Amino acid sequence: MTALLAVVALVMQTAPTLTVSKADPLFADIKTFRCDLGEGVGRDLEPQKARSNEAFGEVIFDNVDYRNRSARLIGNVGSSTVQVIDGELAVSFIETTSVGGVVITSIFKATQTSPYGPYKAALSRHLAYTIDNQASATQYYGTCRGLI
Repeated sequence: MTALLAVVALVMQTAPTLTVSKADPLFADIKTFRCDLGEGVGRDLEPQKARSNEAFGEVIFDNVDYRNRSARLIGNVGSSTVQVIDGELAVSFIETTSVGGVVITSIFKATQTSPYGPYKAALSRHLAYTIDNQASATQYYGTCRGLI
């Protein structure tokens, strides 16, 4: 039995450890993000028509309240309150539309190159349109900066 314990102890001492990079310690202080989502791909679901290299543009999240899980989204067609999902390595903002679509923007905390960003980001839209009963799914990529 002691030989087994010795082997276990030896393995534990020499086993590689998994390290997760820690996010920017200043991230929790950021209450406003300005995001530039410059490239994207998508598809209209009926008829099946692919779209690529489209730019989404700028999105701003302000009044970010990590504790109450809410923020305000300011986009190209107005503003709305969104849900905030705050994790160790990313924060996501979830907008729901009146017809049941969702828009999710994720900002990846550990990807900044200097304090307050820019952080890598992705925005995914799943939308239903009342005109012609159309639906589309698109994904955009870019960066977000924290504004203090």
